[in-house]
Amino acid sequence: MKKILMGFLAMFLFVGVVKAETSETLKEACQAEGLTCNHTDKAYDESLPSVYIFRGDGCPHCIALLQFMSTIADKYKVNIVVYEVKNDKDNWNFYKKVGAKFKQNVSGYPFTVIGDKTIDGFGTAETTGKEVEEAIKTLVATEEPYDVVADVLDDPVETISRGPVLAFIFGIIAVIGAVLGYRIMTKN
Repeated sequence: MKKILMGFLAMFLFVGVVKAETSETLKEACQAEGLTCNHTDKAYDESLPSVYIFRGDGCPHCIALLQFMSTIADKYKVNIVVYEVKNDKDNWNFYKKVGAKFKQNVSGYPFTVIGDKTIDGFGTAETTGKEVEEAIKTLVATEEPYDVVADVLDDPVETISRGPVLAFIFGIIAVIGAVLGYRIMTKN
């Protein structure tokens, strides 16, 4: 009986560990940093290309990038998807996988992915900001831009899908429950 209880505990701990990556909108990321951003908070649109920002809470360069992106967000028809990687282990692992797709050993933030271009860090609006904006213009002008980050998200080898794992675990729990129930019923 003790082994069965330990098995249940291990399964529930495993369920707590399995988690999908979680993204934020630009507006949510700005709010998390206490910034007042005046851009429109648009819903994700699959028909638009995406700009991805990997950031760390409290990082001054990340905050500067968020502020800059807020000033240009309404100028371009793109999704801006933000991942907080400093405090989220799953996002950090995802960030490392994205970096590996670009053959980069990423470790700092912010890290921005715009089409097939990456930009490490953020200096000023006049320097890095211009580079970001030019990359976005190129992305928007590209007829069918390649989305590396979406490929990592869609690759079942790269990303653990929570649904099948949870279904498997709950299936095991149901079988164990049925066996235990049968044993209890037959002893009485």
